Amino acid sequence: KMYDGSRQPTPEGDYPCKDNNGGCSHLCLLAPSDPGYICACPTGVKLKENSNTTCYNSPQSLLLVAQRSIISKISLDSPDFTPYTLPLKDLKRALTIDFDPKTEYIYWADSMAKTISRARLDGSEQSVVIHSSGVPDSIAIDALARNLYWTDPVTDTISVSRLDGSARKVLIHDDLYDPRAITVHPTAGWMFWSDWNEKKPKIERANLDGSERMLLVSEKLTWPNGMALDVVNNKLYWGDARTHKIEVCNLDGSDRRELHNNDILHIFGLTLLGNHIYWTDMQRRTLDRINKDTGLDREPVVEQMANMMGVKAFRLGEPLGHNPCVDNNGGCSHLCFNRPNDYVCSCPLGLELGSDRKACIEPEAFLVYSRKNVIGRISVENENNDAILPIKELKEVSALAVHVSGSKIYWSDSKTKTINRCSVNGSNMEKILEWMGLVEGLAIDWSGQNIYWSDTTTQRIEVARLDGSSRRALIWQGLKKPKSIVLDPKKGYMYWSELGSKSIKRAAMDGSSPTVFMDQVGRVHALAIDFDRRAIYWAALDP
Repeated sequence: KMYDGSRQPTPEGDYPCKDNNGGCSHLCLLAPSDPGYICACPTGVKLKENSNTTCYNSPQSLLLVAQRSIISKISLDSPDFTPYTLPLKDLKRALTIDFDPKTEYIYWADSMAKTISRARLDGSEQSVVIHSSGVPDSIAIDALARNLYWTDPVTDTISVSRLDGSARKVLIHDDLYDPRAITVHPTAGWMFWSDWNEKKPKIERANLDGSERMLLVSEKLTWPNGMALDVVNNKLYWGDARTHKIEVCNLDGSDRRELHNNDILHIFGLTLLGNHIYWTDMQRRTLDRINKDTGLDREPVVEQMANMMGVKAFRLGEPLGHNPCVDNNGGCSHLCFNRPNDYVCSCPLGLELGSDRKACIEPEAFLVYSRKNVIGRISVENENNDAILPIKELKEVSALAVHVSGSKIYWSDSKTKTINRCSVNGSNMEKILEWMGLVEGLAIDWSGQNIYWSDTTTQRIEVARLDGSSRRALIWQGLKKPKSIVLDPKKGYMYWSELGSKSIKRAAMDGSSPTVFMDQVGRVHALAIDFDRRAIYWAALDP
């Protein structure tokens, strides 16, 4: 190129864009028609409503797309739909994504890292809010109550926490098989989720606290994958990856109809904004949209972009509505849940609501019980604080023990022939012993850090370390169906009942010097020691 002033002559007199950039906030572009120029905005940004000169400072309507190792941001304010990769670190398998309109943080679930993380829209301030022992799959944000919901197909649970990851609690754990998508309706007080189990695929609804669970859809359903809510018109949308359809129904499951079924190969993410439904197709590697009412006017947004999974559409500054949890968290110390007709405060497992039904307190005592395939807690001090522990794959619990200082619950399972343990809140389950017979008595030696058990099938009393190591048989002769067992570590004795001899026996805790403690007491099924009064109690089926 040759530099010569004649090649770029300066126009004489007034010309468009000369003064004050033509009044344009960003770009002043010359045009052949009057007034000789137009004002334009940077890619992804639009002019403000009722203005021909002033642009917004950033995109107002956006799509976020989780793509495993990256997350992309797409503006819906300009027709080019250009994707931008957010500068995020250490993404392994980001599957689903949501947005908090109050703080303008994005949240995403990473199934390989087993985390839920958040960051600003520009990728800054990235942090992990949830470290999961399972696999967080789909997430949903209640922006009014400031709560985060997620499904976990490994532990088969639906959980909730505050948006910062505190006050975690399992809301639903029974009759879930492969929970997948989840979405919430904060003003109505409902959450909706899909379960794509091969034998029992379904879509369900419950209150935001997990109560009043209701089956909405269970027929002609295979892989209900993505879900979205129209909170204005109260419609629920979902995509099925096996039937290749997008469907819609009312929030009670009625008036179900097919919305779109053309050229959908494997739908994954689904989201709604304005008049459009957007979805990702894993096989076609596309992101398309249609009219949410008619299912027509299909338009490609992005084509041939790899690994598109979860998707979230939103408009900045859109009104959120209101519910009682907005004002000072409803007065709740931890979790506030709006419901259709009221709201409730709730606590993470391990804490209990006090008498004011607002503040969570740490109980001094509680009961732990088992019933076949359930282990639960019953409050001793505060009413209406009973809880079922979210422990997976309980078959037939036959004995139960608590290690108070270790905050662990131990139990035997007569079907799986194992002894297991977990934290008192139901998390971190592990099998510590296997190849058992019928273990119907468990006891913790909190002084020696050992676990004792009586086995009715093998006619033995055994001991091991609390982690299941160093297993040893203590008594294997002269036992007649040992049932319940209790320990007195301070004095160094163990006591057990025998169904066969209808007696209570005693021995040293190393198994030596066994003797009959009480005879002819009937078939004693349970023993307990009062260490303060130095008394032993028992429950017998017959005197």
